[in-house]
Parts: sequence; structure tokens; C-alpha cells
Amino acid sequence: MRPGDLIFIPGSDGTMSRPGHVGMYIGTDGHGRQYLVQAPRTGDVVKVVAVSNWSRQVAAIRRPLAQ
Repeated sequence: MRPGDLIFIPGSDGTMSRPGHVGMYIGTDGHGRQYLVQAPRTGDVVKVVAVSNWSRQVAAIRRPLAQ
């Protein structure tokens, strides 16, 4: 993964084939741990979480196309 890649998971209203939640990969810390940013629900603040928190739920990882 590269910073900016999108990570999709089912979330509370999706499935593995139709994910309902997305986070954006932001890179690693000094110890090599990977992180993403996400907003858990509408109106919530954006949070930084470890990618490992999502590891068993990942439906897809995609790189947005450059415009």
C-alpha cells in the first residue's frame, strides 16, 4: 500500500462484496506500524487507527486514479 490508497470493509451496513465503509491509508510510524484515517459514522470526528484493527475485514484496497 501507498499513502492515499483506499481500504474498504463491510462496516455496519455493507458486505464483503458491497463494502459500506472506507478508510484512507496514511503510512507507517517509526516502528513500522501501518495507519489509516476514517470517520466511523456521519457526524463523528476523523480518527487515526491501526490498519491491523481492520485486517480481518478488508474487502478491497484500491488506489484512486490521478486526474
